[in-house]
Amino acid sequence: MNLKPSDVVVGLVIAAVLVAGTLGVTQYVSAMSHATSYAGDPDMDARQQSVLRGLIPPAPSVEFTPNHSTIAEVAEVFRHSERCAEADPEFIGLVAQEAVSAGIDPRMLAATVVVESGCRQYAISSRGAVGYMQVMPRVWKNRYDIAGEYNLFNDRDNVHVGAAILAQLVQAYGVREGVRRYQGMGEDCRTCDSGYTAKILTLAELR
Repeated sequence: MNLKPSDVVVGLVIAAVLVAGTLGVTQYVSAMSHATSYAGDPDMDARQQSVLRGLIPPAPSVEFTPNHSTIAEVAEVFRHSERCAEADPEFIGLVAQEAVSAGIDPRMLAATVVVESGCRQYAISSRGAVGYMQVMPRVWKNRYDIAGEYNLFNDRDNVHVGAAILAQLVQAYGVREGVRRYQGMGEDCRTCDSGYTAKILTLAELR
């Protein structure tokens, strides 16, 4: 079938009209002017393709963020602590992210932060436990490069190391015993607070 240049122009004009609603006025006018100038051009086929590609709106960019449900779960646990209820969204997202990365329930990690430190970044216990997750440097320094790679007063480092320790214990001993051993510095602590595990599991709604 032989098409006249005028037929091609009409076809391009119709295509331009169909997508005009998704394009800005400036893009639309520009595309129309290009379309009408291609009539009789020897390279018209290639130029037609170029114009039509220009009429297709670009795909929107996608940003990956922590899962909204895990963030909501952390926020819900924090709501039960006066200080943690004031945690900023960035820290809530950090706890959710580290829990998912470590392979543990975000509610469990959030509850551990609540019970261990009450969301106090610079908390230091009488036994020397540090930060949000009350990590014991002398116990875990050989497994985690606490003196070098990790700074336990840094929120991200502290939660990362604490989440890794908790995940390791839960994987090895199960949820209840793993949580209990977290307070016992990884050992079978018979003298630890008998209500510790119950507090965390109740807060996390995992009982």
